[in-house]
Amino acid sequence: MGMISAKEAADAWGLTKRRVLVLCKEGRIPGAQIVNNSMWLIPDDAEKPEDGRAFRYKKERSDELSITPLKRSVKAEGHTAQYKMHKYFARRPYNVFKHIIKHYTSKGDVVLDPFCGGGVTVFEAAALERNVVGVDLNPLAAFISRMQMFNGEISELKDFYRRFLVTETKKYSEWYTVKFPDDEGTAIWFEWAYVVKCPDCRSSIELLEKNKKSNGVYFCPNPNCNGHTNGQKRVDCSPSGSIPIRVKYQSAKTKNTVVRDLSYENMPIFKKIDFKKTIGSLKYKVDFKVPDDWDRQYEDKLQEKGIESYHDFFTERNYALNLLIFNDIMELRGTTGSLMNEYLYFLFSSSLRYTNKMTRVTDNWENGNPTAMDKHAFWLPNQYVETNILDVLNQRSKAIIKGCTYSASTLPKDLKEVSSFEDIKLHNSFMVLNQSSSELPISDDSVDVIITDPPYGSNVQYAELSTIWNAWFAVYAGLDSYIYKEQEAVMNRKKNFTGSKDVDDYEELLYDVYAEGARVLKDNGYLVFTFNNKNIKVWVAMLKAVARAGFYLPDDGILFQDYIDSYKNTAHLRFSGNIQGDFIYSFRKGRIEINHDENKVFSDIIEDAIDTTVTSLFRRKKKYDTPELYQKILTTMTKDLMAYILWCNNNGIEMEDISSFSNDYLENRLKRTLICEDGIWRKA
Repeated sequence: MGMISAKEAADAWGLTKRRVLVLCKEGRIPGAQIVNNSMWLIPDDAEKPEDGRAFRYKKERSDELSITPLKRSVKAEGHTAQYKMHKYFARRPYNVFKHIIKHYTSKGDVVLDPFCGGGVTVFEAAALERNVVGVDLNPLAAFISRMQMFNGEISELKDFYRRFLVTETKKYSEWYTVKFPDDEGTAIWFEWAYVVKCPDCRSSIELLEKNKKSNGVYFCPNPNCNGHTNGQKRVDCSPSGSIPIRVKYQSAKTKNTVVRDLSYENMPIFKKIDFKKTIGSLKYKVDFKVPDDWDRQYEDKLQEKGIESYHDFFTERNYALNLLIFNDIMELRGTTGSLMNEYLYFLFSSSLRYTNKMTRVTDNWENGNPTAMDKHAFWLPNQYVETNILDVLNQRSKAIIKGCTYSASTLPKDLKEVSSFEDIKLHNSFMVLNQSSSELPISDDSVDVIITDPPYGSNVQYAELSTIWNAWFAVYAGLDSYIYKEQEAVMNRKKNFTGSKDVDDYEELLYDVYAEGARVLKDNGYLVFTFNNKNIKVWVAMLKAVARAGFYLPDDGILFQDYIDSYKNTAHLRFSGNIQGDFIYSFRKGRIEINHDENKVFSDIIEDAIDTTVTSLFRRKKKYDTPELYQKILTTMTKDLMAYILWCNNNGIEMEDISSFSNDYLENRLKRTLICEDGIWRKA
């Protein structure tokens, strides 16, 4: 725990320094201490005290006590245990959202998150004794958000998991028994490599590291083929199965873990299982043809890599065993309590990340343990591992028990899940809705603050990627559908398929949600969200949606928040030009008058913001890295662009069309006056 000054606490809480000093002297800030008989220091995680001077200040604060925009960021911390129970995409640091919630709300206030995703706002608000409503179109997001709110008996859950896993292990452990001439044991994983047919000579190309020319390009073994010298792209070849490479198993003789090279000549003996016959006899089945109208179909070249149907994401063995275990869970529904069965399915769903072909092992990464789906894509490694599902379930059960233990110890004991907004005012309650946030079952002017993390343009195709889990959840929950692409507020990277959405669609979908937010939010209330996208067209679409919905950007309404240090090296954050953090925007409901030079349009504002910021920055230093440079430019540009958009809205003026701007407009414009080498910018 660190300490901050009274001035820093005042900025964070939206109070005056004088008021904070009074609260310190009255002993109303736990942990506050005076140093050298003159200076008050306050714990950096201290919560803003309730103001008890008059009831009217609780409902309608005076100008002096009105909440001002957040001015202080915090050092982002890694996820706590409950967020590690189940994969979700692009979760933001829990302590950053905790910091935001503390600043803008008091105990008993109502918080709305219209894009609740991985449930960070829902959990942190409830933990701080706020009443919270989380909404998400994605069934997976709503399910995970609910499951993270465990405040029951851990011993009951632990015993339930133990009994289930013992039963499943007895039934299916032989599926992973391996027998060699000199040893036998239980496989932990098998490593495989894809085989493809050369498009020129039809020879088989094994996608092994030793045959690799460059990323995605492999040498053909035929010395008379052009591909023998120049290589062939994997996506230009036709899929032709897989070959075994290695197995990691627990030796029954020595009890040691052994990694053994494999080939078709020295494959171990397995129990003979007719996978197709096994699947055919099951009551509940999960499979479908992967649609042609998926953005990720084209981005990830799924058909070219042999993914035509859902089952192709799995090996035959793991697909069949996943179906068997899923059917066992479904059969238990009538014999177990509904909550325990939900957490049993949650365990199964959590394991799916690690039992598909998007799992790999790297000897110098994660201690050689399998890693899976750590990109915002259906990334199919050329060498993949087939994990032992029973082993994965045991590992995931431990993670879920740890997460639920954290939740039970952190959430209020009297926390209740409610199903209607009329009940949300009950002390310590939460509600999670699986629907669009464009039409909410919430009364007008009833929410104290909206805190969210919306989709960032085309960064993540949530609905498509979540299919790995939602395909099963739809059967479990009896859903008619689970991909609502037409309502999802994202853009598509590819435009060559029916139903693809562009930046105008993105703006309209965001507007629908923010306009509904303005309806339910109290007057002068805040809409606070994180955002990050270097594409100027995406940024403008976001600002236009917010302005049209009835919000403005107050002074100091932009704050940059750094990412977690250890996450900056992840695959989707390493690409050139990432600013390594998010902006926290604090918009306010209401209308303000804007003064603007009528002769200036979008392009003028952008040019001025770039020129002014660059001139100012390079007076202080001779060089800047990309994150620092973009942080400064985007802060200045956003303020000016928002003012221009509001002025156009207020006066009924049509804004300049910037659809012709390239996605790299900012970078190209900067390179007119600056030189960039290895991510470092200098004056030309």
